[in-house]
Amino acid sequence: MSTLAMKLWRGFFTALSLGLATVGAQTLNSTRSDPVQSGPAFTLPAHGVEVSLAEIQRICDHYDLPELWQKIKRDPPQRPFKSDGVTGWFEEWNGVSLYPAGFVHDLKYWAGYPGEDVARLVADAEFMIDVARLLNSTQMAETMFHGVRLGGSEHFKASFSWGFGRTISP
Repeated sequence: MSTLAMKLWRGFFTALSLGLATVGAQTLNSTRSDPVQSGPAFTLPAHGVEVSLAEIQRICDHYDLPELWQKIKRDPPQRPFKSDGVTGWFEEWNGVSLYPAGFVHDLKYWAGYPGEDVARLVADAEFMIDVARLLNSTQMAETMFHGVRLGGSEHFKASFSWGFGRTISP
């Protein structure tokens, strides 16, 4: 096993032993306002609507994603941000909206840089966790994880690929 893989596994098991949940681009405690926690109503921008940097900051603050906001603030992607929800998938499953999980995942993909393989894996794993929490089930979450791992590669240069906010198509 490579040194990087060993560090990732060690970090994963440390987080588990401390009772932490991995969400966002960092490890956060369970008080985070994630897409699946209940509490005060929070309205995300609608599907396909351009989202301003001020609104992105509000969203990152709500979901406790300070590292993601700092990345965006430091170097805003060239393209404006619009979420397409759960790309090519069901927006709702068994009466549960998957849009919040898809929106946050889209935001991470939009802000990604080419070559950030570990950051993309983390974003995809967090998406899987958010979907599992929303559905209170792992089966669909794992299926969706495999879908984003296969279809979200930056090498496809699709409108939803990793780093889509930082690449300008010809």
